[in-house]
Amino acid sequence: NTQPHQWLWLAIYYVAVTFPFFMLGLIVAQLFTEWTQFANRLYFWDLLGAATGSLLLFLVIRPLMGVGSFLLAAILGLLGMYLLTWNHSARIGLLGVLLVGGVLLAEGEHAFELRPIIQKRDFRPQWIEYTEWGPLTRIDIQKFYNNFKILWIDMGTNQSFMYPWKTEPMEKRPMPPPRFTLPYHLKFHSPPDNVLIVGPAGGYEVAMALAYGAGHVVGVEMDPTIVRLVKGPYSDFLNHLYHHPRVTLLNDEGRSYIRRDNNRYGVIQQIYNATPIAVMSGALNLSETYLITREAFQEYWDHLTDNGILAIHRWGTLRLMTQAFDLLRRNGIQDPFRHMAVVQEESWLAQSFILKKSPLTDAEIKDIIDYARRRKGKILFVPGGSPNRTLFSQFARARDPEDFINNLYRRAQLDIRPVTDDRPFFNQFIPLWRFHVKATEIDPDTTEYLVNNTRSTGYTLGGLLVFGLLIGGLFILWPLIRLNRQGISRPAGRHAIMYFAGLGFGFIAIEVCLFQWLVLFLGAPVYSITFVLVSLLLQAGIGSFLIGQIQRPPLVLAQRIVPILWIATLFTLFMLRHGLNAFIGLAFTGRLFVAFLTILPMAVLMGMLFPLGLRWAKKEDPALVAWGWGINGYTTVLGSVLAVILAMTAGFTMVFLSAMGWYGLSWLAAFRAAQQKS
Repeated sequence: NTQPHQWLWLAIYYVAVTFPFFMLGLIVAQLFTEWTQFANRLYFWDLLGAATGSLLLFLVIRPLMGVGSFLLAAILGLLGMYLLTWNHSARIGLLGVLLVGGVLLAEGEHAFELRPIIQKRDFRPQWIEYTEWGPLTRIDIQKFYNNFKILWIDMGTNQSFMYPWKTEPMEKRPMPPPRFTLPYHLKFHSPPDNVLIVGPAGGYEVAMALAYGAGHVVGVEMDPTIVRLVKGPYSDFLNHLYHHPRVTLLNDEGRSYIRRDNNRYGVIQQIYNATPIAVMSGALNLSETYLITREAFQEYWDHLTDNGILAIHRWGTLRLMTQAFDLLRRNGIQDPFRHMAVVQEESWLAQSFILKKSPLTDAEIKDIIDYARRRKGKILFVPGGSPNRTLFSQFARARDPEDFINNLYRRAQLDIRPVTDDRPFFNQFIPLWRFHVKATEIDPDTTEYLVNNTRSTGYTLGGLLVFGLLIGGLFILWPLIRLNRQGISRPAGRHAIMYFAGLGFGFIAIEVCLFQWLVLFLGAPVYSITFVLVSLLLQAGIGSFLIGQIQRPPLVLAQRIVPILWIATLFTLFMLRHGLNAFIGLAFTGRLFVAFLTILPMAVLMGMLFPLGLRWAKKEDPALVAWGWGINGYTTVLGSVLAVILAMTAGFTMVFLSAMGWYGLSWLAAFRAAQQKS
């Protein structure tokens, strides 16, 4: 609103980076139409190129940054167009465009500078002193007041403060105690031997742990760019915090690390952690987080010492409390609410939840109340002394707390049920496309902010779905209808649409699930995403190449391959959900190899079906080839949004199983087409 001209630049930017790919889509469709007899080889090289490009992006994103990487991809596409063009005038024109692209590539990020239209927090572009793109997202370092710096993730979506941290032991408790130090306030007279901090970034939690006397601090930071910056260029500024002899900083994903770790900790702490996929998109309400699921709580519990404390600082602590109750009930704890407490610090955004392995003593409860008073905060829950009107206390005093949670969901559609690895959307407190709860169920301390900050999820997902329908319709369906209407004028056309739609929806559903589940096995999402893109595309390409060696009717082959694919899919599902746990202790290269073998049979079979469909379409009507390519691309776009919607409502296992249904649609299309021919 304050910079309306940015909307124009946004439109220009979007066209600039997408138009080359639109043109490339037309070229690839033309290639498949003209040389369908070589569809298996064409598809093999297409997927091999996509796999190589996915790996290349991992390598070039840092030196070329975001804009440069987009430009490089466009230039490579234009180079392919140049090689396929025999017209002399067209080649000269493309050569000119390539030269312009090279100049813009040399300019890098300055060629198309895009600034946020809406100011995020205190993100001030004019104060940025350092910018770097990494495999996960963009990192900015900004100067701030009082010798502070802010480490920005994704231009203001998330942040971490940086300061020349002092780590000298605190001889007495300051007034007031530093924010988010509640676990150390309880253990001040007996500092923890080991502390695990998930996502330390700028180092605040690490400095506080050292200042309160922690024997050793392990920080697990998943963004390799942040790790490099705080241990390298900004190490002097941080007073060499991450080179302290009692500190170890690791580049890993928190859950993946703790599953492989055999140590026990006096304190396990995390502050405002969010998955990088969500950070990149800014869609935190839609984001999955595996750090605070039912399975995560069990792993934290198993890694705490006998008097250890799990401390999580964020908003939405009401659900953390139900997660903790679920954990303690499953572990046979008789008085679960004696083990937990919740303090609101500055605002509803700043809440501290603690879960203690042993019951909180009366002295510790007094310490918690004292901490809240000196922090000028408020008590949301402590054993035996919580405000009566909040849902925290209502939940704790319910005769059947589990039934209370379920009744609240049925009665008011307020969802505070525990989340799992299969459905890890912690931040979604109301069902999709429900935008309010009954006023009688809202209180200002617990639920009003939950509703207000998650009601936008339905709008966001609906908008993405409509956007995909419109953009896909404009760039895919409209050209096909306008120029190739005869392709679907016969029954074979309807069968082709069913066949390729099933392939598109099925492929993207499996890909989305692999992105999610392999994070916990491989580590950081950058490894999971890169591995899935490279491996799945490469293996599907191998399947495409192999099927070209079998000279049998394509419809017959498709009908036989799909049932085998169902079996392979079930095997892969079992391995992803259960089997891979047996290999979690392997070195990273070993885990890569196991993951590669796990998805290999399924991916090879998936890669066989697309070229078979093109061979069949070519025999029926050459016009159907373009329709097959277009419908496959269109359903892939829509399928990515539909996969998220299904995951949020039913879980990722259902998304994975739905892929079997979509491939079943392709089988049905092949079956009916074969019957019609006979």
